[in-house]
Amino acid sequence: MFDCHMHTHLSGDSQARLDEMCQAALQKGIGTLCTTEHVDIGHPDKETLFLCEPYREREQIERARERFAQLKILWGLEVGYMPATIVQTRLYAQRYELDYLLYSVHVAGEWDCYDKEYYEGLTRRQAYLRYLDAVIDSLDAWDGFDCMGHLGYIAKCAPYEDPALRLGDYREAVEAILQRLVRMGKGLEINTSSFPKTGGPMPEADILRRYREMGGEIATIGSDAHAPEAVGQHFKAALELARTAGFERLCYFEGRRPVFEPIDKMMAALR
Repeated sequence: MFDCHMHTHLSGDSQARLDEMCQAALQKGIGTLCTTEHVDIGHPDKETLFLCEPYREREQIERARERFAQLKILWGLEVGYMPATIVQTRLYAQRYELDYLLYSVHVAGEWDCYDKEYYEGLTRRQAYLRYLDAVIDSLDAWDGFDCMGHLGYIAKCAPYEDPALRLGDYREAVEAILQRLVRMGKGLEINTSSFPKTGGPMPEADILRRYREMGGEIATIGSDAHAPEAVGQHFKAALELARTAGFERLCYFEGRRPVFEPIDKMMAALR
Protein backbone atom coordinates (compact mmCIF):
# COMPACT_ATOMS: atom_id res chain seq x y z
CA MET A 1 0.00 0.00 0.00
CA PHE A 2 1.26 3.47 -0.80
CA ASP A 3 0.48 7.16 -0.35
CA CYS A 4 1.96 9.35 -3.08
CA HIS A 5 1.07 12.87 -1.97
CA MET A 6 2.01 14.52 1.32
CA HIS A 7 3.60 17.69 2.63
CA THR A 8 5.87 18.37 5.60
CA HIS A 9 7.19 21.55 7.21
CA LEU A 10 9.35 22.04 4.12
CA SER A 11 6.17 23.13 2.35
CA GLY A 12 4.90 26.51 3.48
CA ASP A 13 1.42 25.26 4.37
CA SER A 14 2.36 22.38 6.70
CA GLN A 15 3.96 22.03 10.12
CA ALA A 16 4.31 18.24 10.00
CA ARG A 17 7.60 16.40 10.39
CA LEU A 18 8.44 13.50 8.11
CA ASP A 19 9.02 11.19 11.07
CA GLU A 20 5.42 11.82 12.15
CA MET A 21 4.15 11.03 8.66
CA CYS A 22 6.16 7.80 8.61
CA GLN A 23 4.76 6.70 11.96
CA ALA A 24 1.23 7.42 10.76
CA ALA A 25 1.84 5.44 7.57
CA LEU A 26 3.01 2.39 9.51
CA GLN A 27 -0.04 2.54 11.76
CA LYS A 28 -2.32 2.51 8.70
CA GLY A 29 -0.62 -0.33 6.84
CA ILE A 30 1.09 1.90 4.29
CA GLY A 31 4.52 0.59 3.32
CA THR A 32 5.48 3.14 0.67
CA LEU A 33 5.14 6.90 0.86
CA CYS A 34 6.29 9.76 -1.31
CA THR A 35 6.85 13.31 -0.13
CA THR A 36 5.71 15.96 -2.61
CA GLU A 37 6.72 19.36 -1.31
CA HIS A 38 5.39 22.41 -3.12
CA VAL A 39 7.13 24.11 -6.02
CA ASP A 40 4.82 26.99 -7.01
CA ILE A 41 7.11 29.61 -8.51
CA GLY A 42 5.30 32.96 -8.63
CA HIS A 43 2.38 31.94 -6.42
CA PRO A 44 0.24 35.01 -5.60
CA ASP A 45 0.27 34.31 -1.85
CA LYS A 46 3.40 36.16 -0.78
CA GLU A 47 2.96 35.31 2.91
CA THR A 48 3.24 31.54 2.45
CA LEU A 49 6.35 30.00 0.93
CA PHE A 50 5.23 27.56 -1.76
CA LEU A 51 8.78 26.86 -2.91
CA CYS A 52 10.61 24.12 -1.06
CA GLU A 53 14.36 23.61 -0.95
CA PRO A 54 14.76 20.18 -2.60
CA TYR A 55 18.14 19.42 -1.06
CA ARG A 56 16.64 19.90 2.41
CA GLU A 57 13.85 17.55 1.38
CA ARG A 58 16.38 14.98 0.21
CA GLU A 59 18.33 15.22 3.47
CA GLN A 60 15.10 14.80 5.43
CA ILE A 61 14.24 11.69 3.42
CA GLU A 62 17.68 10.16 3.90
CA ARG A 63 17.42 10.58 7.67
CA ALA A 64 13.94 9.07 7.68
CA ARG A 65 15.12 6.10 5.63
CA GLU A 66 17.69 5.31 8.30
CA ARG A 67 15.09 5.48 11.05
CA PHE A 68 12.25 3.71 9.22
CA ALA A 69 13.98 0.90 7.36
CA GLN A 70 10.67 -0.96 7.01
CA LEU A 71 9.26 1.84 4.84
CA LYS A 72 10.02 2.76 1.26
CA ILE A 73 10.31 6.55 1.30
CA LEU A 74 10.36 8.20 -2.11
CA TRP A 75 11.29 11.71 -3.22
CA GLY A 76 8.78 13.72 -5.21
CA LEU A 77 7.75 17.29 -5.86
CA GLU A 78 4.34 18.83 -6.47
CA VAL A 79 4.93 21.34 -9.23
CA GLY A 80 2.32 24.06 -9.66
CA TYR A 81 1.53 25.57 -13.05
CA MET A 82 1.51 29.30 -13.67
CA PRO A 83 1.96 30.55 -17.24
CA ALA A 84 4.29 33.41 -16.33
CA THR A 85 6.78 31.09 -14.63
CA ILE A 86 6.41 27.78 -16.47
CA VAL A 87 9.87 28.02 -18.08
CA GLN A 88 11.48 28.56 -14.66
CA THR A 89 9.38 25.75 -13.23
CA ARG A 90 10.45 23.29 -15.90
CA LEU A 91 14.11 24.13 -15.43
CA TYR A 92 13.76 23.86 -11.65
CA ALA A 93 12.13 20.42 -11.79
CA GLN A 94 14.71 19.06 -14.22
CA ARG A 95 17.60 19.69 -11.83
CA TYR A 96 16.82 16.83 -9.47
CA GLU A 97 16.86 13.04 -9.72
CA LEU A 98 13.38 12.51 -8.37
CA ASP A 99 11.16 9.49 -8.03
CA TYR A 100 7.98 11.36 -8.86
CA LEU A 101 6.79 14.62 -10.40
CA LEU A 102 3.21 15.56 -9.64
CA TYR A 103 1.82 18.43 -11.76
CA SER A 104 -1.00 20.50 -10.31
CA VAL A 105 -3.00 23.63 -11.01
CA HIS A 106 -3.80 25.76 -7.98
CA VAL A 107 -3.85 29.20 -9.60
CA ALA A 108 -6.12 30.27 -12.46
CA GLY A 109 -5.95 33.88 -13.47
CA GLU A 110 -4.67 36.04 -10.64
CA TRP A 111 -5.81 33.94 -7.68
CA ASP A 112 -5.49 30.51 -6.16
CA CYS A 113 -8.86 28.73 -6.22
CA TYR A 114 -8.46 28.55 -2.43
CA ASP A 115 -8.86 32.35 -2.18
CA LYS A 116 -12.30 33.94 -1.94
CA GLU A 117 -11.17 36.63 -4.37
CA TYR A 118 -11.02 34.02 -7.12
CA TYR A 119 -14.82 33.76 -7.17
CA GLU A 120 -15.64 37.47 -7.08
CA GLY A 121 -17.64 38.57 -10.11
CA LEU A 122 -17.85 35.03 -11.52
CA THR A 123 -20.74 32.64 -11.82
CA ARG A 124 -20.08 29.11 -10.65
CA ARG A 125 -19.74 27.95 -14.26
CA GLN A 126 -17.31 30.72 -15.11
CA ALA A 127 -15.20 29.94 -12.05
CA TYR A 128 -15.02 26.23 -12.84
CA LEU A 129 -14.31 26.74 -16.55
CA ARG A 130 -11.52 29.19 -15.74
CA TYR A 131 -9.90 26.50 -13.61
CA LEU A 132 -10.39 23.79 -16.25
CA ASP A 133 -9.01 26.05 -18.98
CA ALA A 134 -5.91 26.58 -16.83
CA VAL A 135 -5.48 22.81 -16.57
CA ILE A 136 -5.71 22.50 -20.37
CA ASP A 137 -3.13 25.28 -20.73
CA SER A 138 -0.84 23.53 -18.25
CA LEU A 139 -0.86 20.34 -20.31
CA ASP A 140 -0.13 22.26 -23.49
CA ALA A 141 2.79 23.98 -21.76
CA TRP A 142 4.70 20.97 -20.34
CA ASP A 143 4.92 17.22 -20.62
CA GLY A 144 7.80 16.55 -18.23
CA PHE A 145 5.69 15.22 -15.35
CA ASP A 146 4.31 11.85 -14.26
CA CYS A 147 0.75 12.47 -13.01
CA MET A 148 -1.81 15.25 -13.02
CA GLY A 149 -2.56 16.21 -9.43
CA HIS A 150 -6.02 16.63 -7.88
CA LEU A 151 -8.01 17.28 -11.04
CA GLY A 152 -11.01 19.15 -9.68
CA TYR A 153 -9.01 21.05 -7.04
CA ILE A 154 -11.48 23.93 -7.26
CA ALA A 155 -14.21 21.73 -5.76
CA LYS A 156 -12.26 21.46 -2.50
CA CYS A 157 -12.13 25.24 -2.24
CA ALA A 158 -15.31 26.59 -3.83
CA PRO A 159 -17.92 28.38 -1.66
CA TYR A 160 -20.89 26.44 -3.04
CA GLU A 161 -23.26 24.09 -1.25
CA ASP A 162 -22.57 21.23 -3.67
CA PRO A 163 -19.10 22.00 -5.02
CA ALA A 164 -18.23 18.70 -6.76
CA LEU A 165 -16.87 19.04 -10.30
CA ARG A 166 -18.75 16.42 -12.33
CA LEU A 167 -18.14 15.20 -15.84
CA GLY A 168 -21.68 15.88 -17.05
CA ASP A 169 -21.49 19.56 -16.14
CA TYR A 170 -18.19 20.28 -17.91
CA ARG A 171 -17.82 17.39 -20.34
CA GLU A 172 -16.09 19.23 -23.18
CA ALA A 173 -13.37 20.74 -21.00
CA VAL A 174 -12.85 17.63 -18.86
CA GLU A 175 -12.60 15.35 -21.88
CA ALA A 176 -10.09 17.73 -23.47
CA ILE A 177 -7.94 17.28 -20.37
CA LEU A 178 -8.33 13.51 -20.32
CA GLN A 179 -7.54 13.23 -24.04
CA ARG A 180 -4.30 15.08 -23.49
CA LEU A 181 -3.31 12.89 -20.54
CA VAL A 182 -4.01 9.68 -22.46
CA ARG A 183 -2.21 10.92 -25.58
CA MET A 184 0.81 11.97 -23.50
CA GLY A 185 0.86 8.72 -21.53
CA LYS A 186 0.47 10.57 -18.24
CA GLY A 187 -1.24 9.43 -15.08
CA LEU A 188 -4.11 10.76 -13.02
CA GLU A 189 -3.91 11.13 -9.26
CA ILE A 190 -6.81 10.00 -7.07
CA ASN A 191 -6.60 12.63 -4.34
CA THR A 192 -8.62 11.89 -1.21
CA SER A 193 -8.32 15.23 0.58
CA SER A 194 -11.65 16.41 -0.85
CA PHE A 195 -13.76 13.71 0.83
CA PRO A 196 -14.75 15.93 3.81
CA LYS A 197 -15.94 18.68 1.43
CA THR A 198 -17.47 16.81 -1.52
CA GLY A 199 -17.89 13.23 -0.30
CA GLY A 200 -15.58 11.96 -3.01
CA PRO A 201 -12.05 12.17 -4.40
CA MET A 202 -10.50 14.49 -6.93
CA PRO A 203 -11.32 13.72 -9.66
CA GLU A 204 -14.85 12.50 -9.07
CA ALA A 205 -15.59 8.86 -9.88
CA ASP A 206 -17.32 9.67 -13.18
CA ILE A 207 -14.22 11.49 -14.44
CA LEU A 208 -11.96 8.67 -13.32
CA ARG A 209 -14.20 6.19 -15.16
CA ARG A 210 -14.11 8.30 -18.32
CA TYR A 211 -10.30 8.46 -18.17
CA ARG A 212 -10.23 4.66 -18.04
CA GLU A 213 -12.73 4.36 -20.91
CA MET A 214 -10.56 6.65 -23.03
CA GLY A 215 -7.56 4.37 -22.52
CA GLY A 216 -6.00 5.83 -19.39
CA GLU A 217 -4.06 3.17 -17.49
CA ILE A 218 -1.90 5.09 -15.02
CA ALA A 219 -3.53 6.14 -11.77
CA THR A 220 -2.03 6.69 -8.36
CA ILE A 221 -3.46 7.59 -4.97
CA GLY A 222 -2.51 10.35 -2.56
CA SER A 223 -3.92 11.76 0.64
CA ASP A 224 -2.44 15.24 0.14
CA ALA A 225 -1.76 15.05 3.87
CA HIS A 226 -0.45 18.17 5.58
CA ALA A 227 -0.66 16.54 9.02
CA PRO A 228 0.01 12.97 10.25
CA GLU A 229 -3.62 12.17 10.94
CA ALA A 230 -4.45 12.75 7.26
CA VAL A 231 -2.03 10.15 5.89
CA GLY A 232 -4.01 7.48 4.06
CA GLN A 233 -7.30 9.24 4.73
CA HIS A 234 -10.37 7.80 2.95
CA PHE A 235 -8.25 5.30 1.03
CA LYS A 236 -10.65 2.37 1.33
CA ALA A 237 -13.50 4.36 -0.19
CA ALA A 238 -11.24 5.72 -2.93
CA LEU A 239 -9.93 2.26 -3.82
CA GLU A 240 -13.47 0.95 -4.13
CA LEU A 241 -14.32 3.84 -6.45
CA ALA A 242 -11.21 3.16 -8.54
CA ARG A 243 -12.20 -0.47 -8.90
CA THR A 244 -15.73 0.51 -9.89
CA ALA A 245 -14.26 2.90 -12.46
CA GLY A 246 -12.49 -0.02 -14.15
CA PHE A 247 -9.07 -0.09 -12.51
CA GLU A 248 -7.65 -3.36 -11.22
CA ARG A 249 -4.34 -1.82 -10.15
CA LEU A 250 -2.83 1.52 -9.18
CA CYS A 251 0.78 2.62 -9.12
CA TYR A 252 3.41 4.68 -7.39
CA PHE A 253 6.52 6.04 -9.10
CA GLU A 254 10.11 5.11 -8.35
CA GLY A 255 12.87 6.61 -10.44
CA ARG A 256 10.12 8.23 -12.55
CA ARG A 257 8.77 4.79 -13.54
CA PRO A 258 5.37 3.39 -12.49
CA VAL A 259 5.29 0.43 -10.12
CA PHE A 260 1.87 -1.23 -10.12
CA GLU A 261 0.05 -2.99 -7.29
CA PRO A 262 -3.32 -4.76 -7.48
CA ILE A 263 -6.13 -2.93 -5.73
CA ASP A 264 -7.09 -6.14 -3.91
CA LYS A 265 -3.60 -6.30 -2.38
CA MET A 266 -3.76 -2.64 -1.41
CA MET A 267 -7.14 -3.07 0.26
CA ALA A 268 -5.86 -6.03 2.26
CA ALA A 269 -2.89 -4.04 3.57
CA LEU A 270 -4.89 -1.11 4.95
CA ARG A 271 -5.65 -0.97 8.67
